[in-house]
Amino acid sequence: TLSSITIALNTAEHPTSLGTFQTEPGGEIIAYVCDTTGIWDPDVETLGPEFGGAIWISDFYLVSQDDVDNGRIVIDVDEFQLPPDAYYVVIEMYSNGLDSDILIWDDTSVPQPWWASLVFYPEDQTWYSNPNAASIRIGLDGFENIGLEEVLEESGIQFFPNPANNHIDVISDKLIDGLSSITIYNMLGEEVKKCQYSNFGNNQIINSEGLKSGSYILEFENKNTLSRHKLIIE
Repeated sequence: TLSSITIALNTAEHPTSLGTFQTEPGGEIIAYVCDTTGIWDPDVETLGPEFGGAIWISDFYLVSQDDVDNGRIVIDVDEFQLPPDAYYVVIEMYSNGLDSDILIWDDTSVPQPWWASLVFYPEDQTWYSNPNAASIRIGLDGFENIGLEEVLEESGIQFFPNPANNHIDVISDKLIDGLSSITIYNMLGEEVKKCQYSNFGNNQIINSEGLKSGSYILEFENKNTLSRHKLIIE
């Protein structure tokens, strides 16, 4: 159940040869939830701004001073159901002729596939990409503003290395008794590996050999904790 879309704003000043740009209130945003058919279909030679087709479109969202102060925009969604599949969110931004700039983060510290961050320029009708982690979060089942890393840090569970290759060390800041599980999901939500422990202790090593290179979600669960985190396999 899609419940929200969160967009992280870059609110710092950015001097350039064309002037200084900074996020300001007054601009407008439209959010689209799209099918990924356009990206994955090998017969598709060109992509329009709607990819495989817009499934849900928000109303115009006016960027407020509170949004700028909070460093993020949250677009509420009225309980829209998404069948299990792969989807993409497109953000269309209007800056009133650069009078109301809107800048969003593009996290260069997290390597991603080429299609993780795409920018469409209407003038030349072309998508441009770079392998960074975009700053757009999809909120599911009522979870609007909690990111994967925040949940993980609050639970006291950490893992390394990330990106990983043939193993993953999962550690806890306290001893964990009772049944625990670590599950790895691909980005379609499919379970690709699961380990269960009758007594986790505070450290376990997972063999990640055999997992294809790409992005995954690592989930740790026991009777007291449910935490998730993005995992990269090289």
